[in-house]
Amino acid sequence: MSISLGILGITGKLGRMTAFHAKKNSSFRSISGCGSPDSIWKGKDIGELFEDKSPLEICIEEDPEIIIQKSDILIDVSSFEATENHIQLAIQYKKPLVIGVTGHPYDIEKSLEKSAERIPIFFTPNFSPAIAICNEIGFLFSKFLQEHYKMELIETHHIHKKDRPSGTSLQLAKAFGQSPDSIESHRSETILAQHALTFRNSEEVLEITHKAFSRDVFALGALEAAFFLHKKPCGLYTMKDLVNPYETIHNKPCAVV
Repeated sequence: MSISLGILGITGKLGRMTAFHAKKNSSFRSISGCGSPDSIWKGKDIGELFEDKSPLEICIEEDPEIIIQKSDILIDVSSFEATENHIQLAIQYKKPLVIGVTGHPYDIEKSLEKSAERIPIFFTPNFSPAIAICNEIGFLFSKFLQEHYKMELIETHHIHKKDRPSGTSLQLAKAFGQSPDSIESHRSETILAQHALTFRNSEEVLEITHKAFSRDVFALGALEAAFFLHKKPCGLYTMKDLVNPYETIHNKPCAVV
């Protein structure tokens, strides 16, 4: 497999980490990316994003259309303000798109369903396989747990995280049949990402806690999603398809426009 990867939002923390791991993977023949128009990295070599500063002779672009046009597959870890434009460009150039952006002011999955009729789209607020398993647990047990236990969901993230509550906690609340208003959110200088679910009644307590200690798990998950989506037919894919690919089959051809 030889893939040309485009990373939208490559100058951000997750974008840089994704590029770092892609650089070490021989399956990617090239890596390109763009940042925000006001990024200090604009016009610099992508190699400068890495610790060894080795030049890759690939310039960090300002215009996402340049990246989308020349890439085989795209990973969008930019911002929700830019995502809609990226989706339209991906449709224009018929490129599969992995989206890991959170903070959308609306239910993005519903809007993505229409776009996914024209290109393959993979969407998740969290690229961690373990979080995907937590969501599966929620779908399996939400009815029983709601009837017999009181649920508490607490999310804690680094102080620079923009959206609150996190996209992951909103997804977990939905999976477990809880209201977004039930989420307790905290910001910390020492914790990267943590989600704690507690189910309690008068007889017992069940606790499920997920802690991420580095962004590597999210970057590697984003690359796994890209491998998964490459050559897939049109459809809206999620981490559920990645961790349990046999449950959902997408074989609908892309819409012709």
